[in-house]
Amino acid sequence: MRSIIGRRVVYILFALLLVANIATLAILWRGRLRGPRGGTPPDMARNLLVREIGFDESQTARYDSLVDIHRRLADSLRRAIGRSKRENLEALKDTSLPEASLAQRAERTGMLVRQLELATILHFREVRAICRPGQRPRFDALMREVSLRMGPEGPPPPGPGPRR
Repeated sequence: MRSIIGRRVVYILFALLLVANIATLAILWRGRLRGPRGGTPPDMARNLLVREIGFDESQTARYDSLVDIHRRLADSLRRAIGRSKRENLEALKDTSLPEASLAQRAERTGMLVRQLELATILHFREVRAICRPGQRPRFDALMREVSLRMGPEGPPPPGPGPRR
């Protein structure tokens, strides 16, 4: 009698967990299909930059052109970086590969990351160049603000390690 009740409890708990997981996945999937509110992050960044700097129509058209060019290049480089990282992880399976070969693979990935970083720096240099002299201080301030948000100056991640 006890084992029947115990089994029923286990089955009920299992069913509840299954329903909860399906509901969670459905909610997450539904939100993903809709996308973020207010546009995609690149669109939000574009709108912020255009609004905050005060681009006119011709500057906005030139900026949009620069963004399209940069986005195509950056997407291509990101795909190459992803492929390179996947290949590096696959190489872990081959225990006969010498460390020098692994270092070369890491160097290739690093070069792709370097190209992406350089492309981004050059892109923003071109964006700054389309600013009128009076707009450049605001552009510089926005870039400084973004770099502070992206920088490592935030609090250290939680976990084991030395305390500061």
